[in-house]
Amino acid sequence: MHPQPTPHHGKPIALRRRGFLALATGAALVRGPRPLLAQPHVVRGWSGAADARSMGVMPGTDADMAPALNAAIEGMAKGGGTLRIAPGEYRLGGTVWLDSGLTLEGPGATLFADDRWQRNQQQIMVSRFALLANRRADATAITDRDIAVRGLGFAYRGFQHGDAHAIALRRVDGVQVIECRFRGGGNGTALLACRHTLVAGSFADGTRNCAFDHWEGTSDGEVRDCRATLDIGYGILFTGQGTARDNHQTAARLTARANVIEGSGVGIWVCSLSEHSAVTDVVLDRNTVRGGARTTNGIGATGAIHRIAITANRISGVQGGNPLFSRADVWNRPTDVVISGNTVQDSTPSARGIALIQALGDGVTVRGNRASGGSYRSLVWVDGTGVELADNHGDGLTSRFKYNAAAARAPRIADP
Repeated sequence: MHPQPTPHHGKPIALRRRGFLALATGAALVRGPRPLLAQPHVVRGWSGAADARSMGVMPGTDADMAPALNAAIEGMAKGGGTLRIAPGEYRLGGTVWLDSGLTLEGPGATLFADDRWQRNQQQIMVSRFALLANRRADATAITDRDIAVRGLGFAYRGFQHGDAHAIALRRVDGVQVIECRFRGGGNGTALLACRHTLVAGSFADGTRNCAFDHWEGTSDGEVRDCRATLDIGYGILFTGQGTARDNHQTAARLTARANVIEGSGVGIWVCSLSEHSAVTDVVLDRNTVRGGARTTNGIGATGAIHRIAITANRISGVQGGNPLFSRADVWNRPTDVVISGNTVQDSTPSARGIALIQALGDGVTVRGNRASGGSYRSLVWVDGTGVELADNHGDGLTSRFKYNAAAARAPRIADP
């Protein structure tokens, strides 16, 4: 079992800065949550498996298969089970609604929507609706539990909207999205106000907003071993803010590990996005971000982010922004930030960005990072209190000052 900042259940453990640094920079790197569904997967009701073909869900037709899939799910009885979808393509003209305890499984199967379907009298194109969503998404508290999607492909074809989400789950406790494929639309996964989530081994291509999106305080979550190839938008997003302006939430215990993001505007972004939202206890470890023509920032955090470790990542090709960053928003600033052991290649911030690594906040440690290629006035820019700098090196420095620490209060610098 991986060491965790909090147990899977029970009251959170308050991590002090010293303990967090020991976990984030020592031999036992903090691993984050362990978001596994209960075993066996279905804990009540019927727990068998069904073949969707026997329930009228047929691939390769021009018909809308959403009604047949919804009927098949409803026919599985309360308590869920596994619904297996045969290889092939299935056109959807509306959302498929998932119930608690359901595993939807379909290696070789693709669910897709295109712009021949129209949703209402305003002629809003099909690409605005979610392909999969949970049935009780509008509940005021977590009601749905233990939903898994495995091996399926998802695609939006034709006219595209950034708010089209392939898998949109809200207020679900226990989510797994494993080895799925996403093409087009807005988000691959949109997880809102969920708990104990795992997205693993999945691939997103050409999503217009975010490949693997987490909003409204989704907590105890992990994205690992995923890949995204994008032209715009974000690879992975963790945020506390909800979709409504006054929906302020705190997200906690989140991990992104061993993912590869190519060509996005921002590779991995952790942000609070509102005055009263926050994100705490985050680990971004061993991810790769490869910049493209529109990549402006690599991996980092903005706003009320407390206790975050950005470690052993590889970032290349970021132009105009910062490959590694922590910074304030208009309301709050990060605290207890570790940026350690990362590698940056061929990246150049703008004059406004000042430094290759922007590490603004209080209680910031920047240690053991390496940069090659690119051009920058300073390697690291810091401000605030409790700043520690040590053993950072880069060969693209254009001034005499490796560290821009003029705004920091009594920083500890081991190698000025």
